[in-house]
Amino acid sequence: MTGITYRPYTRERDEKAVIRIWQECGWLDMKKNRKARDAFRLWVECGTADVAEFRGNAECLVTTHRGSICMMDEDLPFRGVTSVTAGRVMRRMGGAGELTALALARAAREGDAVAGLGIFDQGFYDKLGFGNFPYVRHISINPLSLKVPPLERAPIRLKRKDLPRIHSNIRRRMRHHGLVRFSHQDVAGLIMTEEDIFGLGFEDEEGQLTHHFLAAEKGESGPYRMLWMVYRTYDELIELLSLVRNLGDQVYTFNIREPWGIQIQDLISRPLRSREASEGSKFENRMEAISYKQARILDLERPLAALRIPGESLRFNLRLSDPIERFLPEDHFWKGLGGDWTVETGEAGSSAVRGHAADLPMMEASVNAFTRLLFGVSTPSGLSVTDNLRAPEKLLADLDSRLRLPEPDMVQIF
Repeated sequence: MTGITYRPYTRERDEKAVIRIWQECGWLDMKKNRKARDAFRLWVECGTADVAEFRGNAECLVTTHRGSICMMDEDLPFRGVTSVTAGRVMRRMGGAGELTALALARAAREGDAVAGLGIFDQGFYDKLGFGNFPYVRHISINPLSLKVPPLERAPIRLKRKDLPRIHSNIRRRMRHHGLVRFSHQDVAGLIMTEEDIFGLGFEDEEGQLTHHFLAAEKGESGPYRMLWMVYRTYDELIELLSLVRNLGDQVYTFNIREPWGIQIQDLISRPLRSREASEGSKFENRMEAISYKQARILDLERPLAALRIPGESLRFNLRLSDPIERFLPEDHFWKGLGGDWTVETGEAGSSAVRGHAADLPMMEASVNAFTRLLFGVSTPSGLSVTDNLRAPEKLLADLDSRLRLPEPDMVQIF
């Protein structure tokens, strides 16, 4: 729509307007939380913020923050799209999509290889080249049902003043495929201003925070909600779960995000009986799975270089389409990754070069689908059924047998 201009956010000019936007979206309540303004300032200004202006006022805000994402054994530069908020005046005017596309183009120019975000629903960010990551599983349990050893030491309390220690612990957490870690501590700081948030953790002999969790309380008996658990080893995870169990004398239900590589049902006593007995109650024991994380590549060569595939190499032509193109000006410096490529897989890393080679099988895919293929979100054959990816059956079968990656878990601290 004409009349919209895009520019960087400045506190003096835009703070009042963007706080209004967040209040209209239900993200910020200045009346209930007086600390929120200061935390909001730190959070917005520790990353990159842009606004869409209409009729002289900022009516849309997009923020991004830098970090890394683990691609197998390598950390790639990552850009998290940490908020896309439009005020009531700018809903469905196209400004949010265009502003986000411009932010992603700048991230690509600045060297970031992958972008990721959390979605409010599926569909909007698909238009910008994002594809779903795997299901995130949340389980609500009675803490006393956890089959973990008794806690042998007392935890420490964590407050907002401990944010540097918390961030340091986050940076040293257990690595796994798909893990995201942000560069600046204030990305995690905003959430710690909420009055119902509490943190508990453990130190080593030198006083360094080694593992901890942050949770949201609700009422005397819960249900409580785990915001994140940070640990370096599985032994530390078990100690955190022992701490959760210790809260079970008062708290009837704790909602926990299933840790990467763990089937938490293995650690629950009589899980099916507990589910049936609590069904329909306020403290129901249940598991929910949904995909609310998405990612897209901003660079094709570096993610492929990190993709090490054993066995004989595969070569194929790739015709990549990138839906972000239509959100960017015709003469923009970056227009996405669409075009013709030649891809080769290998044990030391894979590669892509512009152009097609003769006598090679052809794959046609959107950036959305190819991002999911690269990270192992789904099998290539599965993506050919549910997503925008087409290739000869033999190429799909060869890729199915070789792309056996661990499930990526884009754990994010927002």
